[in-house]
Amino acid sequence: MKRNLFLLGCLFIMTLGVGLGLTSCNSDDDPDPEIVTDNVAYYIAGEVLNNGKPLEGVKVNTTAAEATTGADGTFELELSGKGDYPVTFSKDGYVTVTSEVTIKSDAKNKASVLIKQELTKKRNPVTVKPNEDTDISDDEEGIDLLIPAGAVDKNTDITMTPFIPGANKITTGVISAGLMALNMDPDGLVFGKPVTLTLKNPMGKDVHFGNMKHVVETDGIRRELDNVTYDNENNYYKATLAGFSDHIFAININATAGGTSTESLSSKVIDNLGNSSAKSESVTVAQKYGWEMNGDVKGALKSKYPSLTDATVDALAANITKVVSSLMGSAPGTGNLNLTIPFNISGDTKLTVEFLAQIETDTFSFPLIFVDGGLEWFDVSAKRYMGTQVNTVYQYGGTHTDHSGGSGS
Repeated sequence: MKRNLFLLGCLFIMTLGVGLGLTSCNSDDDPDPEIVTDNVAYYIAGEVLNNGKPLEGVKVNTTAAEATTGADGTFELELSGKGDYPVTFSKDGYVTVTSEVTIKSDAKNKASVLIKQELTKKRNPVTVKPNEDTDISDDEEGIDLLIPAGAVDKNTDITMTPFIPGANKITTGVISAGLMALNMDPDGLVFGKPVTLTLKNPMGKDVHFGNMKHVVETDGIRRELDNVTYDNENNYYKATLAGFSDHIFAININATAGGTSTESLSSKVIDNLGNSSAKSESVTVAQKYGWEMNGDVKGALKSKYPSLTDATVDALAANITKVVSSLMGSAPGTGNLNLTIPFNISGDTKLTVEFLAQIETDTFSFPLIFVDGGLEWFDVSAKRYMGTQVNTVYQYGGTHTDHSGGSGS
């Protein structure tokens, strides 16, 4: 009987406490926080330029996403997985190019890869007649295409456009880097007679590049031909064409892919502690993109080769930079791109986000042949902003079963 009275008393006290709004210090009485999972997403973003100016209306495609550049020339692709992505840039009247992009295996959730890509407007066509020799030249670029009579069997409109190829993935070892890339239309045209293509050596007769190759690119597949010769007397490189596709006067250079360093961009705290409901919030961060040469190339050339004239040094430095540009997809220069990234935060949780620019420094060794026939190797390095890594740290409030903090990946 006494036990029953005791239980009834306890029940009365508990009922009274609830009626008066009394609370318990037991966390089990607090409302459970709403738990959400942040979606997995990676980004490929960047800017498309023509002659250094933003280019609108460029279609940007990869295997899993597509976008179109806006008035500011920028684009953004959202992807759900890591790996290699060929990214193609196309616009009517322009040379189509494809960049090699990799979202690395150690990339954290919300990481981005940034591209700065130049797109070139196609030149006006020239009509080639079957019974006449035709010479198509570009004095500014130092290119000359000689099409002999009988090379085509009917009147054919031909276009020759110098362009900057899509950005390459830099690997350690011997790589092919374009000194001059030419888009030839109509693609797939086969000549009845060999056609001669020459490229003037812009450095003068004192020095020229060694290890020159003729690279033919068809449907994204490159073939390297050993048919480039250097004419000392006339100071030009020469190759023979059997048909049309993309043709590149390329140099086999030695590359060393450098390690990745980081540079802090910004951080953001999203405080949802004490709130049982989950929330979504987007963070806009100015991310760096583009690339630049490390150091003074002209000064280094002048120091190593004091006998070269200033004009030769200027031309050599400009063409070394041009070759590196063909690997990077654009002329040197850096900028900032605002990328807005959404985050989902569970209830009673604080999220701290840190954004780090990923910087890759690569070294390239160029073979230079001097007038006396001597071979020298000249090294340059370039710094490229590859994208942004995102570090996340979570702090959990008392209503979570696990009250410890943590980090996301």
